[in-house]
Amino acid sequence: MRALRIGIASAFGFAAWTIPAAVQASPPTVTNLGEVAVSATPGFYSVTFRLGSLSCNPEGSGSCSGGASAAYQTGDPATSVEWRHKVGVDGAWVETSKACLGSPAGSLSTWCTGSWTYSTLVVAGLGAGSTVYAQASLKNADGQSAWLNSNGSSGIPASGTAAADTVTAAIWAGNKNPNRQGNTALAGDIVEFKASTLSTAASGIFSKYEWDLDGDGTYEVSTTTNDVHQKTWVEPGSYTVKLRLTSQGGETGTDSRTIEVFKVPPAGEAGVSILGGLSYTNNKTVRLNLVWPEYATEARVSNDGGFASAKTRTVALAESIDWDLDDSIAGVFTKVVYVRFNGARIDTTKTYSDDIILDTTAPTIEASTAAASGSTVALSLKATDDITGVDDVQIKSDTTTVTKDYATTLSVPANDLGLVVEASSVSKMAASTIQVRVSDKASNWTDWKSLSVAGVKAGVTTPSPAAGSPASASGGAATTKPLLAAGSNAKYSSLAAAAKLPVAKGSRVSIRVPAASLKVCRPAGGVLIGLKTGTCRVTVTVTPKVGRAKSKTLTLKL
Repeated sequence: MRALRIGIASAFGFAAWTIPAAVQASPPTVTNLGEVAVSATPGFYSVTFRLGSLSCNPEGSGSCSGGASAAYQTGDPATSVEWRHKVGVDGAWVETSKACLGSPAGSLSTWCTGSWTYSTLVVAGLGAGSTVYAQASLKNADGQSAWLNSNGSSGIPASGTAAADTVTAAIWAGNKNPNRQGNTALAGDIVEFKASTLSTAASGIFSKYEWDLDGDGTYEVSTTTNDVHQKTWVEPGSYTVKLRLTSQGGETGTDSRTIEVFKVPPAGEAGVSILGGLSYTNNKTVRLNLVWPEYATEARVSNDGGFASAKTRTVALAESIDWDLDDSIAGVFTKVVYVRFNGARIDTTKTYSDDIILDTTAPTIEASTAAASGSTVALSLKATDDITGVDDVQIKSDTTTVTKDYATTLSVPANDLGLVVEASSVSKMAASTIQVRVSDKASNWTDWKSLSVAGVKAGVTTPSPAAGSPASASGGAATTKPLLAAGSNAKYSSLAAAAKLPVAKGSRVSIRVPAASLKVCRPAGGVLIGLKTGTCRVTVTVTPKVGRAKSKTLTLKL
């Protein structure tokens, strides 16, 4: 057999390559093979084999542009296209093949036409600077083939050298609550993270996704797929999440995303309320209830509508804070508190306010008398209060105290005061002393005033039963359990009933205990707790859905 020379047209020019005669047994040969091309990046490479000149239509009938010729073959019909490639000069050849479509003799226009790309991933050994070599051949049914190079007679296979890989990592973040602003969350929100589709690498292949979700500098989560990760924070603050993306070739890129987490506001409209909406107070130190807008970071509280620095204080967000009203102006009893909230994402100029009447002056008892009348003690009173008005009356005999709404004439069962009305005319000459005081709507009480009641004497304290109660229905005496004792508690609704404040459906009951009584009793979780023996003063307020709130002050002996 004689040697066969093959002409190869490629992007590198036309050259001849001699196949040794020893391997010739009518193998398929190709004129105008086209090209064996290699593209390579770290971690990935592609080998492409095209039949015919690059300027030809591989599906055409041989018509080529620019004077190029269509590919054709001689010898035994080819049944497959075969590739082999290796990494580095000393690497081992790896072979693969692709079947042809039919095998008509003498023509390549209907079989093994077009271009095929053989691609594979290299797990290791293809870093920056690595070179991939490739060759192609046509193979017949007997397995005869001749390896062809893209640059012909030089005998050097086609090659491609991997460039340095570049990785651009990008984070996508989204709050499960669609109403949140970008890159923000309220404490308790669920925030999701994944690598953005904008993340790219020269190789186009990523082998590892690593996440530092807790911001401690350690990538504690590692996956091989682009999964969605969730994170929740319970405390306000600024938190950073990091992503480290690794390409198949080992190059890395990082990105970070900072999420601002804000304190969850209390339920309700943003604003400020003094003492839960009370209308009056007798103490300049009050409790403010705050509801801040979402994304607020702190509050500015002021006694001045212009927020003068001398009368303004910046405080941390809290549902309630203590505040001193401005009592420096004599004769001005209505006090206004102003609040603005700070935060880069909110309107910091919006002003919220509430007002309350500060009354520190007790009423005046101008006239008072008491007398026995049947089984009751009748009182005649005249009291005045120029600021909030007279509200309650207390009548005390020894350690027994009865509280009633103020009226100019009152009647109290003697039995409720622990007194007995004398029946005989001789005994009626005797007298007992009771004490009376009145309060205004701000819970300022007058001093006790002593009144002499003729015809009564001290007896056993047996409070009169309420009308319709079992005791009154049977005519017998009822033993009344104290409303509050040390170690027990009373519900707000019970306190409202004791204060004779009607509680309609939808009304809100609140209480306030002055500082002087907090060692004896203290509100907590909807009840008033008795701490130890002593006197507990508590102001009960019932706020209806419609209409003005009404308050009464109870004095409880524990």
